[in-house]
Amino acid sequence: MLRVRWPWCLALLLLLAACAGGNPDDVPAGTAPADEQEEEEEDYEVLLGNALTDTLRGDARFGYVVDPDANQPTFIVELKTGYDFAGGFFVARGGEALPTPGEHPLLAVSDSLKSVPPGRYAIIYRQGMVKDLASQAGTVTFTTVTDTLIEGTFDALLYGFVAKGRQRLPNAEIRARGHFSARPGSPGFIIGL
Repeated sequence: MLRVRWPWCLALLLLLAACAGGNPDDVPAGTAPADEQEEEEEDYEVLLGNALTDTLRGDARFGYVVDPDANQPTFIVELKTGYDFAGGFFVARGGEALPTPGEHPLLAVSDSLKSVPPGRYAIIYRQGMVKDLASQAGTVTFTTVTDTLIEGTFDALLYGFVAKGRQRLPNAEIRARGHFSARPGSPGFIIGL
């Protein structure tokens, strides 16, 4: 017959309870709680409606890309979607100059791979073979423009291709509204723009 000693069992249970417990506010030095980390990583928010309903959030950075065909620099604010290296949500201004503060009309872009002319603004949203949208109308407003921070909002009508499951929408119309707070970064290689 197995004989159990209660004092030992009770001590073991108390030890296990102490290890499993802990103060959820105890965070190692140099790290922020999870909810604060999420806030730090979300430099933008984009609300999509009409043919595609979604909310995008994440890291925003700004810099320049060069269209190899036209050898033309384009200033972009990249709202990273994390889908692929060549995709993302881009607020683009043709040319090397930083955008100017204020409200600017968006260019109607017929093809997301064509360059944005100098001094004009456009929005492009691409994700591999799933989404390829370009601005048709709307505005982008830059509220802060410095070498270290660019902030703004936009309200745009995007038009293009969207795949939703097995459904393919070749002429999808999407409304995109959002805000961003971007810091300098290296956008990397982006086809078109």
